[in-house]
Amino acid sequence: MSVPEQTTEVVIAKLPSRPSPEQVEQCVSILLDAFNGDPIVDAISGFNPPVWAGLLKHRIGNGEPDWETYVATVNGHIQGVALVIPPGKGYPEDPDEFTSQLDPKIFAWQKKTLFPSMTTLDTLSFGPHGIRDPLYLNFLAVSPAARKFGLGSRMLSHLKTVADSQQADFALNSEHAHLCEYYGKRGFEVRGESPVVIHPSGQELVSWGLVNPFSVDPRA
Repeated sequence: MSVPEQTTEVVIAKLPSRPSPEQVEQCVSILLDAFNGDPIVDAISGFNPPVWAGLLKHRIGNGEPDWETYVATVNGHIQGVALVIPPGKGYPEDPDEFTSQLDPKIFAWQKKTLFPSMTTLDTLSFGPHGIRDPLYLNFLAVSPAARKFGLGSRMLSHLKTVADSQQADFALNSEHAHLCEYYGKRGFEVRGESPVVIHPSGQELVSWGLVNPFSVDPRA
């Protein structure tokens, strides 16, 4: 007697504006695991892990119009998360309840040095309006157990369709050369390169801006 093969159902969709606490926790857990020790994340969160975790919960759970969350579920369980900023929007302001937890000197350094250096890369890569013109992928993470399903590539493909439907480029930044190669195989082009100051000591990290250009469906 043959044993029926177990099917795997992968679904990619935008999270509701008011997701359940369980959905928020699953998304935050995947992102925290994927970006643990990431130098850019450390810098933008003020080297304060609780602030980073709190910001993620706030962004994903509060249905902010400047921030959209897409998830990939495998057999009903969230295994991939993408945080995107839609065309026409910029980086959301961090609420006072989080910035007030930062060392004042670190917060001042972020505003004076870190964020301007990031803006320089954005305008160099995406044009004078920075991330306001494209669909901008801020973070993408997949749980280790689900990487065999190619969720990262599937989510990029889905978001490219979303960008095309909005007649917008699909853009992102990366500080990792091997990821630039990965994105390049999936339609992205490097449009800019610039150092980003990631520490008050002056430490810099080269970052690249990549764009997957808007394309019209020839069948349309």
